[in-house]
Amino acid sequence: AEFHRLSGYLPGADALVGLPGVEVLTTSATVIVDLALGHDALWARAEGRSRTSVRKARKLGYTATFRPAHPADLTDDAPFRTLYEGTMRRVDAAPYYLFAHAYYEALLTGAEVFLCEVHGPMGVAAAALFLPFGDLAHYHLSGSAPQAARDGANNLMIDEAMRGLMAQGRRALHLGGGVRAGDALFAFKRGFGGDVLPFRVARSVVDLDRCGLLLQRRAAQLGCTPDALTSSGYFPPYRATPPKPAAS
Repeated sequence: AEFHRLSGYLPGADALVGLPGVEVLTTSATVIVDLALGHDALWARAEGRSRTSVRKARKLGYTATFRPAHPADLTDDAPFRTLYEGTMRRVDAAPYYLFAHAYYEALLTGAEVFLCEVHGPMGVAAAALFLPFGDLAHYHLSGSAPQAARDGANNLMIDEAMRGLMAQGRRALHLGGGVRAGDALFAFKRGFGGDVLPFRVARSVVDLDRCGLLLQRRAAQLGCTPDALTSSGYFPPYRATPPKPAAS
């Protein structure tokens, strides 16, 4: 079986739509900012609350920098790691969002990585990693101190990163979506004047017989029926876990 996440802004995804045996699903929405418009145009397109947050952060004395990330920026006790991991714990994120140090080492060796830091009265108050590739860039991981977030530091951070990426000649910044449809994270990202695109996945079963055999084995292993795994909606179904029974 094959599972693909389809980019909303890179060419080629539409080629899968309509192919025999390929099911394409729209699962959520994602935000991309057209940096080619320039900062003034994006500032005008941004929602009022986003502009207000940037102004608030600057008025309170926060400043931001955008530069290439170095190994020292991603050590266990570096400000970025402390802020990111603290944020993940604060929002009760799943454990797999807390990456081992080896992940960051691999990231630095396998990709171009930029760091945006917001500095406040107590030091680094917010930080995020950005991954450029060609004329595009992706907003990867970020974290902030609780008070700094209330002071608009995260908005200032994105604004500064957009300025830095524009100076490099990047034409688009992918901010991503939220955890759930229309949640606060999605609203935050949408506030910067970007465009909302569908986030789609494609899935297909290449070998029906083999898939059926693996599904039966998985069901026997878990002590449930194949239908229970299929109805879970997880793909491929032979890697699913049975849905939890409803509370009585």
